[in-house]
Amino acid sequence: MNQPLKQALREKFEKMELDSGQIRSLQERIGADTPQKTRGFAPRILAVAAAVMISTLSAWLGWTWHDARTTGALLNAITAEVVENHLKQKPLDVESSSLPDVIGYFDRLDFQLLQSPRIASGTGDKLMGGRYCSVQGISAAQLRISNGDGTISTWYEAWLPPEQMGRIPDRLSGDSPAIRIARGIQVSIWKETGILFVEARPAVAAP
Repeated sequence: MNQPLKQALREKFEKMELDSGQIRSLQERIGADTPQKTRGFAPRILAVAAAVMISTLSAWLGWTWHDARTTGALLNAITAEVVENHLKQKPLDVESSSLPDVIGYFDRLDFQLLQSPRIASGTGDKLMGGRYCSVQGISAAQLRISNGDGTISTWYEAWLPPEQMGRIPDRLSGDSPAIRIARGIQVSIWKETGILFVEARPAVAAP
């Protein structure tokens, strides 16, 4: 989560209110016709309301925890698959330093590739070409880049099904991707306009 658990819990409690239907349900559960007819009604309804809020909060926390776990599992699976592809360095399907030419080659995909501004940023990186591959069983484009520092990086674009894409947080962007490191390779994962982007490059050793 983006904020401390204690703060999230406090905000969740502050937002919880009982509507008229929930109040009537509570009245039926404690056997009260109206609040005025039962002595001690207020403490009892407060106790029941607290129980309802705790139950609701527990469900919310459970779903949040489940979502975090499934998101982490997806990101880890993508990382493992991309690292494997990156290390194999299979022959390219198309060899060209022209990004439009390489992008135009991938006409068998169900989506239009986006031109990454980082590839064409003039930082000394040079496009080598591309090849078809897959990410999570879905056809994807892999672009291979000769970096200005002499290393090789690979870029991936894929259009995952909504149930998978929805598990990748919207906060992940090109400027703030999820970072994973495996087998000496740093993997950056984000999404943009409904398309999954992944970059794999040699991890920089800590000084």
